[in-house]
Amino acid sequence: MLNSNLEKLEYVFASVSQKVKKAKSSGAKIIDMGIGDVTLPLGKTVVDAGVNAIAEMSCNEGFRGYGDSSGYDFLKDAVAKYYEGRVRLFRDEIFISDGAKSDCSGITDLFFGNVFVTDPSYPVYVNSNIIAGNFPIFLQGNVSNGFKPAPDGNVPVEAVYICSPANPTGVVYTRSELAEWVRYARRHRALIIFDCAYEAYITENCPHSIFEIEGAEDVAIEINSFSKSAGFTGLRCGYTVIKNERLKKMWKNRQASKSNGVSYPIQRMAEAAYSEQGKSEWRQNVAYYLDNAGLLLRAIKRSGTYCVGGVNSPYVWFDCGRDSEKFFDELLKYGLVATPGAGFGKSAKNFMRVTGFSSRENTKIACEILSEALKR
Repeated sequence: MLNSNLEKLEYVFASVSQKVKKAKSSGAKIIDMGIGDVTLPLGKTVVDAGVNAIAEMSCNEGFRGYGDSSGYDFLKDAVAKYYEGRVRLFRDEIFISDGAKSDCSGITDLFFGNVFVTDPSYPVYVNSNIIAGNFPIFLQGNVSNGFKPAPDGNVPVEAVYICSPANPTGVVYTRSELAEWVRYARRHRALIIFDCAYEAYITENCPHSIFEIEGAEDVAIEINSFSKSAGFTGLRCGYTVIKNERLKKMWKNRQASKSNGVSYPIQRMAEAAYSEQGKSEWRQNVAYYLDNAGLLLRAIKRSGTYCVGGVNSPYVWFDCGRDSEKFFDELLKYGLVATPGAGFGKSAKNFMRVTGFSSRENTKIACEILSEALKR
């Protein structure tokens, strides 16, 4: 029998892409600030590491075939060092993968049943659970709760998805807010899936890792990525951190059964990204994107529109005052692409997401277009 759950899915970025492609084919100049894809090039340290690793593979002494499906120790050590000062990690707690999206989806192999998902949220959380036959229960994010809904203590679930800084809203959870989620998970024996792919953008005093919260070790899995920090969206590398012994064994079995791991050159590049020089290079890019987001945030605020994000995140989330898909079409006429909130959840039909992943020049033009459009 075919898995008919796959026919139930809707993915906002596919429909957005089709409209943008059509606009571009007509010769229109488009500033695309919708899809959350980085635009600045890789740092020299990362590129050099990739060139050297490929050169190694060209000789008998350096050639490598299949690696451990959980990743090479040299990269695990680099990840552990990256976490130093916040969380102590060990090699057997780190599982290297081809990115956070794959792990956020594949993690559904660990559980069956009901799951909490915030609305709005990254569509992968919802779609992957629908595919798996799980039932998403939506916790509504809105202006009154700052798009950070608290757990419903009366409803037990098998798993909870938390993204901080959040995609699409750009909000970041405080220590006390995450502690409340950990207490809920421990009380109901629920699994927290903590997506911190944007932790490099945190500028305020907020947790970068769920494992900074006491008691999270037993109930949480953390998923991180090199994509939005070191610019690996075109290279694909991330990792999952698991401290619970039973879950570690389950995930190791799952990865060994379904994956041959990430290529050696990519892992060497990821290792270089977490070196001191590598971090210095990509942190300049992160600062650039945050400056862009700050410009967008201030421009939108000046229009008198409610907005969040843009401080600890490259995303700005704002109330467009009308149906978001219609507002998307309106912006597209003026050559600007932003993502309609309707694609992230039913509670977001009048909201939009715009990203700082662009050039400074295009960001300034986008600020002008948004200001004029919101006035209308």
